[in-house]
Order: sequence, then structure tokens, then C-alpha cells
Amino acid sequence: MHVDGHTFQIGRIDVGLSITEFALMQELMRNPGRMLSHDQLRQHLWGDIHPVNVAIAINTYVKRIRRKIHQIQQHSRIETVRGVGYRLRP
Repeated sequence: MHVDGHTFQIGRIDVGLSITEFALMQELMRNPGRMLSHDQLRQHLWGDIHPVNVAIAINTYVKRIRRKIHQIQQHSRIETVRGVGYRLRP
């Protein structure tokens, strides 16, 4: 991950992310294999100030990240834990 440019690499290809997408991906990458709940991700992304429907907001950001990854490779390592949150497969 390149913190200054808000990008991470797949192979040799840079994937540009928004500030929030980058923070979300960074948290997942810090915790490979660990399931992170919507509430844990909310706390990391927004602290005590957060969108009205946290789960929908986080789901939307994950969807955007996956779409960017799928432009480069077929599968994303981000797994959905239904009704709970997400984890990044190691």
C-alpha cells in the first residue's frame, strides 16, 4: 500500500482508492483472516461520527473496492460474513 497516493498494488498495477476506501482496505490488510464487524469498521473509519446506516455505507465502499479489484483480477480476497462484517483472506 502507498499511503501518500491512497493506492495499493495488485501485481505491478496500482489501484487508486478514495480516502474512505483506502482506510477500509488498510484496516482489512492490518487484520488478515480476522472478521471485522460493521461496528469495528465504523469505529476505524468514522469514530463516533458516522452515517445513519453504517452497514449500507460500509457495504457500498466494499462493493466499490471489489469493482476496482475485479478490473485487474477475477477474484477479490475480501470475504463477506453475512450480517456481521468482512474479512480479508490471508
